Amino acid sequence: MPRAASAVLPLESDVVFASHHWPTFGNSKALTFLSQQRDLYACLHNETLRQLNAGKTGLEIAEDFKLPDSLENLWCSREYYGSVSHNVKAIYSRYMGWFDGNPAHLWEHPPVEAAQRYVNCMGGIEKVIELGVKYREAGYLRFAVTLLNHAVFSDQSNSTATQELTAPVSTFHFSVKFSGLQPVIHPTNFLQNKYRPISHVTRHSIAYQKAHPIPNTPASLTVWPTFQQFVDLVDGQRQDLSGIETSGDLTVWDTLNSLLTSYDTGFAIVSPEES
Repeated sequence: MPRAASAVLPLESDVVFASHHWPTFGNSKALTFLSQQRDLYACLHNETLRQLNAGKTGLEIAEDFKLPDSLENLWCSREYYGSVSHNVKAIYSRYMGWFDGNPAHLWEHPPVEAAQRYVNCMGGIEKVIELGVKYREAGYLRFAVTLLNHAVFSDQSNSTATQELTAPVSTFHFSVKFSGLQPVIHPTNFLQNKYRPISHVTRHSIAYQKAHPIPNTPASLTVWPTFQQFVDLVDGQRQDLSGIETSGDLTVWDTLNSLLTSYDTGFAIVSPEES
């Protein structure tokens, strides 16, 4: 999306039609809107990868992710039709897949079997329901949902568990904007089959899309490294551009390099990160 937005920015457009958004009229306003969308997607993507490289899982990144005020305050980035949290998890999944690196999560029980064992460990379904209600009344809705969901999956015929689970779930929408947690008008919405077209791929092991050249784009420094030189630059094996073909102001590289974050690759995975 950031690359696609940049590719069309130089074009003369009178109106932009965007999904889940009203049309934007006028060339100046259209370019401003596309620029804002480009920056929003770039921020979501780049900050997720930055925290991923620091050893955080998708859940951890999504929990703490905060857009800068310059993007958060835009009307076109409000969470009425999406969620920063959900988008961050999707970006993490795109790069890392479902496995977060913790072997304890490598072969977990499916929901019913896990729920039955959790409920048994906590003293039975009535006790779990009692605890779920207690956490809900204390305002801990997310954990109340977790407990009551275990109760429902351990015995779906228990109507009390189902009714108590409905209460905190239906309360979620008061604290969030995005529609995924808004009240469900038709209870079957989450049960309906969803279909999407099969995307065309390039038949490579990794789908590749050639970048569109952006004419008349000013660049202070252009670098043409070999593959190995690029790898060495990325992993910190080399800090300068000596021996690499370049064009432009070499001090730009020093400025860029000073802004990059160094990572400790020995971060915790199988235990909580020590403070």
